[in-house]
Amino acid sequence: MKSCINEILKFYGRKVKEAINPVILSLFEVNKDAVKLHTKDRALFHAAVAILYLGKRGRPDILLAVKFLCTQVRGSTEEERRKLERVLGYLTLMKSKTM
Repeated sequence: MKSCINEILKFYGRKVKEAINPVILSLFEVNKDAVKLHTKDRALFHAAVAILYLGKRGRPDILLAVKFLCTQVRGSTEEERRKLERVLGYLTLMKSKTM
């Protein structure tokens, strides 16, 4: 699982801050006026969420956040990217604590 996390983080290609849990308090809040991601960033967001979803069986601790993020890929915004980065930050912290 550690190598899978490393691949996801490498693919995402941005530095993420470590987080002690995968869910941001505003996970289910959707701001209709939030700034939409540019096409390139939206494609990256979609791919990163899809990769996380594929790993759902091995990481049930991130399942709630991943399920919600999957509902936001079509209209992904800067807020959703922060939520995704929270999950990635959590995985970053957890990979150093496991194996």
